[in-house]
Amino acid sequence: MMRPEEIQRELERGEKAEREGNSGRARVCARRATGIALEDYYSRMGKDPGKDAMKLLAQFSEEKDVPANIHEAIIRLQARVRPDFTSASEHPLNDARLIIDFLHTTL
Repeated sequence: MMRPEEIQRELERGEKAEREGNSGRARVCARRATGIALEDYYSRMGKDPGKDAMKLLAQFSEEKDVPANIHEAIIRLQARVRPDFTSASEHPLNDARLIIDFLHTTL
């Protein structure tokens, strides 16, 4: 079962962080929101998902039925910050919403 309140709370925290110019915090919140959705997804499948959002993103990126656009969003969210402090995910909350919406349609 999806935990929409927890997911929404993380997305709202991320939006606040973006407004305040804290892109690092926004990225963390996007990953957390996606991690919660992935925990639910794997739990529904009878698997023990664990709590590490980055591991869940990595695991989900290896699923064979993940559409290309979702896979690309996962890769962007997983990416580390570059030496110049930029990120592959210019809009991490959008990437998170894309993944979460996909998971919602598969549950």
